Amino acid sequence: MKAKALILLERAAIRLPFIATYMLAVNLSVVYFTADWFYTEILYYYEIGQHFFIRGDIPYVAFGLEHPPGAFLYFFFLFLLSLNWFPLIYPILNRVFVVATALRFQLLRLSQITDILLLFLMSPYIFARYDVFPMLASFFSYLTLFTGRYLVSGLLLGLGIITKIYPLFLLPMSCIVIFMQPKDCRLKKGIRFFIGLCLGVGLPLLLLLFFKDPSIFRGIYDNVVAYHADRGVQSESLIGSFYLLFHVNSYHNLLVHNYGSWNIREIPSVVVTVITVFQVTGIGLIYMSFYKAIKNGVANLANTYLLFVIELLLIVILLSKVFSPQYLLWPFLFILALIKKERGAPKTCQKITMWWLIISCLTYVLIIVYGSFLAGKPILLVLLCVRNISVAILIWIIVRVIRKNTIHFNTHEKTRN
Repeated sequence: MKAKALILLERAAIRLPFIATYMLAVNLSVVYFTADWFYTEILYYYEIGQHFFIRGDIPYVAFGLEHPPGAFLYFFFLFLLSLNWFPLIYPILNRVFVVATALRFQLLRLSQITDILLLFLMSPYIFARYDVFPMLASFFSYLTLFTGRYLVSGLLLGLGIITKIYPLFLLPMSCIVIFMQPKDCRLKKGIRFFIGLCLGVGLPLLLLLFFKDPSIFRGIYDNVVAYHADRGVQSESLIGSFYLLFHVNSYHNLLVHNYGSWNIREIPSVVVTVITVFQVTGIGLIYMSFYKAIKNGVANLANTYLLFVIELLLIVILLSKVFSPQYLLWPFLFILALIKKERGAPKTCQKITMWWLIISCLTYVLIIVYGSFLAGKPILLVLLCVRNISVAILIWIIVRVIRKNTIHFNTHEKTRN
C-alpha cells in the first residue's frame, strides 16, 4: 500500500510542472480574454441552485429556464456541495477536469507543451459550461454498454437526456447495438437497458412532482420546447453565418439579441426548412449506415460506434439553427476514446483530433473578438464561416475513415473465406 502511494506521489511530482504551467495558462487566458463571460456563466448556474435550495423554487414554475428538467439537479448538487464558495469551486472543478483529461490522454501524442498550448486556446470558456455533465453521462453510457452493464448504460443515457436534449440522438445507436445481439440474450439485455433509461429520465421528473403539482409539466413545455421552437437562427450557426456572408457589408444590422444569443432578424423560412430536412436526412442516413455496417460485420464494434457517434453529433451541431461554443464538448470524450482504442491507426486519430482542436481554437478566437464581430468586421464573419466549414471537413474525414474501415474489413473477410 505504501509502495503504491509512493509511486503515485512520484508520478504526481513528475507531472507537477505540466499541471502548474497549464493552470497558469488557463487563468491568464480567463483573466485577459473571457473573464466577464466566464464568471457570468458561473453566477448564472449559482443562482439556479440558490433558487432551488434557499427559496424552494423549482425551475419551469417559479422562474424561466431554457434547460431540460434534469438540469436543475446538476445545479442544485453543485450549489449544495459548495454553497457560498460556488463561484470559486466551480471553475476549479472545470480546470481539474481539463487537466485530468490532458494527463490521461496525450491529444496528438506530441509533447506535453503542445497539449498545454492547444488546451490553453480552447478550454477556458468551453469547459466552463454545464454541458460537461451530459457529456460525461453519455460517454459513460457508451462505456457501460460495451462492458455488458445495460441497466447502468440506460440509466446514464436517461440522465443525459433529461439534462440536455442531445444525448437523445444516441438512443437509436444504443438500441441498434442491443438489437444486433444474439437472439437468445437480446430481449434480456434490451429490457435491462429500457428499465435503466426509464429510471434516468423518470427520477428527476418524480423529484419535481414531489415538490410541485403536475402543472409543472406544462411549465417544462412552455420553457423548453416552446423556447427552442420560437428562437431564431443564431449568427454562429452554419446557415446563419453564410446568410450573413451574403450581406457582408451590413450584416451587423441584421442581428438582434434575444433568447440568450445574437440571432438574425429575418431569414427566409424556406432556408430554415431546407437545412432542417438536410439535418434529419443526415441523421437518418447515419442510423441506417450504422445498422448496415454492423449487419455486414465490423472488426471492432466499439470503435465503429465511436466513429458513427462523433459523426452524428457533428452533423447535429453543424446543421442546427443554434451553434453555441459549448456544443463542441459533445463529441470530446468520444474523440479521446477513439485515440485510446485505435492504436493501430494513430495518423487517422491524430487527424480527427487535430481538426477538432482547430475548430475549438477558432471558436475561442471568435469568443475573444466577439464584440468586434457584432460591430460588423467582415474578416471575423469570414473566420466564422471557416470554422463552420472546418466542421464539415471533419465530418467528411470521419465518413472516409468509416468507409475505408468497412471496405477493408469486408475485403479481408472475403479473402479469408
